[in-house]
Amino acid sequence: MNDDAVLLETARCSLRGQAS
Repeated sequence: MNDDAVLLETARCSLRGQAS
């Protein structure tokens, strides 16, 4: 996995967690 992909996935998880 590329660093960019990891950052994007992490950002998605963070947004999802905050939205909950």
